[in-house]
This record gives sequence, C-alpha cells and structure tokens, in this order.
Amino acid sequence: MAKHIRISPRVSIHAFAVFSIASSQAPPSPERDRRPVSTSP
Repeated sequence: MAKHIRISPRVSIHAFAVFSIASSQAPPSPERDRRPVSTSP
C-alpha cells in the first residue's frame, strides 16, 4: 500500500502535465472534436 501511495503523486503530476500539453496543443475548434464523434451515416 505504501508503494501505491508513493506512486500516486507521480501519476497525478504526469497526468496533469499531459492534460496541460494536450489543452495547449488543442485548438479552440469544437467542430474538430465533434468530427470523430459524428461517424454516423
């Protein structure tokens, strides 16, 4: 359990960094996000 708690903070930081980078690279285009979701004929 101690190991899991020790890795928890590391994973949190990594997730936060990835989210920050994704948000920074993601352009303000809601249409692009809706494109993949709209795959119905």
